[in-house]
Amino acid sequence: MPLINASMQLPGLAVALLYTGLTSAQPADPQTETLQLERRAAQCVPHLESLERLLIDSIHRLEPTMGERLRQIPEIERRIARLRQQLDQELQDYEKLPWRPEHRIRLQALENEIWTNQSAIRSTQFDERNLTVMKPALSSTRLQQSAVLQQLDAFTAARHDCESPQHSPQCYAEEVVPLHPLLQSALDDTHALLKTLWSQLSNIAFYSMTWIDDCAPTAPSGFGRQPSPDFQTPAR
Repeated sequence: MPLINASMQLPGLAVALLYTGLTSAQPADPQTETLQLERRAAQCVPHLESLERLLIDSIHRLEPTMGERLRQIPEIERRIARLRQQLDQELQDYEKLPWRPEHRIRLQALENEIWTNQSAIRSTQFDERNLTVMKPALSSTRLQQSAVLQQLDAFTAARHDCESPQHSPQCYAEEVVPLHPLLQSALDDTHALLKTLWSQLSNIAFYSMTWIDDCAPTAPSGFGRQPSPDFQTPAR
């Protein structure tokens, strides 16, 4: 049966779906593909800028005091050793005396002081490890941001040039389309970087996983949603 006759027998919704399927199967024209790719890159760049600021702020918060905190660790360890000796001695002394509630209070105070000093060491070591993660992450983020911006600038300049009246309709195909793979590659690299850094930074400085999707060359389903929330630093 000819398509036109068959479509007349279908409900209106089915006809609309059939028409949509037929039209969506057609390849996008170069101008549409160009604008979509440029839009993806323009959406991704602010995420890299935000991640750079987040890492800079986190590094600046930790780095100035890190040297002094590390130098204090040996003295804190000696303090912990003295407190443990004192705790052991008082436990032995209290065993020779009738038990009183204040004994438990005294022992608990020593235990808490030991825990506080141990916590100070753990916190310093944790922050030191975080710095060893954040510094190379910052360098990678800056390099990737520069790479995307370089390709995006060239891409946008070529598109604007082709939109000038003096250029032929073939301008897009000749000048802009060859730049597609370069910008797509830059977005691919950014997508991979953000995916890798997300697991490394999730306990240090959180950013939304939607940033990873936003920096993919091809939009996921639901593209056009509201912009993803800004980054945030986990509560310490």
